[in-house]
Amino acid sequence: MPSDAVKANATPFFAADDLRRWTASVFAAAGARAEDAQATADVLVRTSLRGIDTHGVARILIYLEKVRSGEVNAQPSPTRPANAATGCCMSMATAVWASRWACRRCARRSPWRARPRL
Repeated sequence: MPSDAVKANATPFFAADDLRRWTASVFAAAGARAEDAQATADVLVRTSLRGIDTHGVARILIYLEKVRSGEVNAQPSPTRPANAATGCCMSMATAVWASRWACRRCARRSPWRARPRL
């Protein structure tokens, strides 16, 4: 049986899905759009699961403080990558937005896009 000292210093463990839902709800409560809150939660939890705790859920309070102070916009409205970083939410949400923007742009301009069958 563990001693009281071991119990006092024990690291709490949470199921990844529960932590992901909780993290998304925290960012949504701070004003982030549901999609941005979920993207941020997904990346932070996945990063912690990979063992990179310094860039995982340990950053939740840092991001919340940046939102509270106005340093980070909880509901940015980027229209192109050049202005996505200037009014960004959490960087993960901005990265998801920029990736989707690039995919849509490439799909419109690609010479390999779907063509009618002959």
